[in-house]
Amino acid sequence: MFRPSLLAIAFTVQLIGVAPGQPQPGDLILADITSWQQEIKVLNRRTGIFTTLSPQTIEYPNCVTMAKDNVDLLVPLASRWLQNTWLAQLTPLGGYASLYLGNSNCPTCVALHETGADYVVGMQLDNELWRVDMTTRSTVTSCSIGSMASVYSLARDPDTGDWIVGGVGLTWVHEPTGAKNRIGTLAGPFSSVDFEPRTGNLVCAQTGTPSIVVLDRHTGKSLKGFNTGRTFAVKVDDFTGHYYAAGNGTVIEYTPTGTPVNTWTLAGSVWSSVEVYGSRQISGLGVARPGTRFPIDFSFRGMGNAYYVGTLALSQRPGIPIRNGVINLTPDVLFWASLSGAFVTGFSGILDSAGNATGHIAIPAFLPQGFTFYCAGIAYRGNAIQVSNTIGITIR
Repeated sequence: MFRPSLLAIAFTVQLIGVAPGQPQPGDLILADITSWQQEIKVLNRRTGIFTTLSPQTIEYPNCVTMAKDNVDLLVPLASRWLQNTWLAQLTPLGGYASLYLGNSNCPTCVALHETGADYVVGMQLDNELWRVDMTTRSTVTSCSIGSMASVYSLARDPDTGDWIVGGVGLTWVHEPTGAKNRIGTLAGPFSSVDFEPRTGNLVCAQTGTPSIVVLDRHTGKSLKGFNTGRTFAVKVDDFTGHYYAAGNGTVIEYTPTGTPVNTWTLAGSVWSSVEVYGSRQISGLGVARPGTRFPIDFSFRGMGNAYYVGTLALSQRPGIPIRNGVINLTPDVLFWASLSGAFVTGFSGILDSAGNATGHIAIPAFLPQGFTFYCAGIAYRGNAIQVSNTIGITIR
């Protein structure tokens, strides 16, 4: 959520004997802003048990997302009164490493930049997006999106490489020129926004009614909505297509039609963000340019020494059914070519003991700027299968 701390001081972490939650792939990671002692919690969906992962802080953990390595978590922590801004890296053992970004107001969201090495952080009270280089630990660029934007949430459009910012309305941001357009007629404010790979639509949590609304990504038209109670955060499971809606103490898993599948409750909690642990199995590194080799990092948690296969496609939709979900790629000419080894190296083999591998895409020199294609993969060992997220790669 976007509530600043009332007792803000320079990043203070209090270690008070909290037992780490030790997240496993598929667990839900939740930011809890219940009281002045803020925490990140883990929900084991199989057992329904909540455990505490992070040390308690007096800063508000407005958002949580998987880091580039698909092991750690990135958490923006907000302090208002001293105007400190923090981006913290949280390990699965429950330890924070902090990165001080400078004097600004209330970081509310964070997402991995397409370069793979940088992150984009949204600032609510400045109405800016900051691009942060995690290698140099410094702000690279910042982009204002207008005084009426109120940055609450952030997601990358895999079809265009643009950013969608949820706030009073929805704003598309095209780096580095700033705001592209704004849909100001929607109800909002949108506290959380995510993309639905199977349709390309936006799935948004809002403080009004309905609490979950699905919007056409081209027009902003409301396609459907349903009430989940007071909801602050929503996450789309790329593989199953289900939504995880989190708010006042309750996390509900829904089908895309709005049918509840599972409900988990932790009395007294207020969830500001929800993430699926281990859901960043594939990410790019660098800028995709014509005539270059573009690295792809494969990172399948819990699948050490398993077989893996990566592939490309010209479209995410309609996807390829597999077991109880979908690989969000179209079996088109590029799909079959990449499976045969065309354009790619290191896209099949055996993962290392940590579940990692690196491949490369040979980008043809004739591809124009703005051209987008997609990458996904799968890891398997016996009956154990993990299907990756899908990333859009846009030629720059």
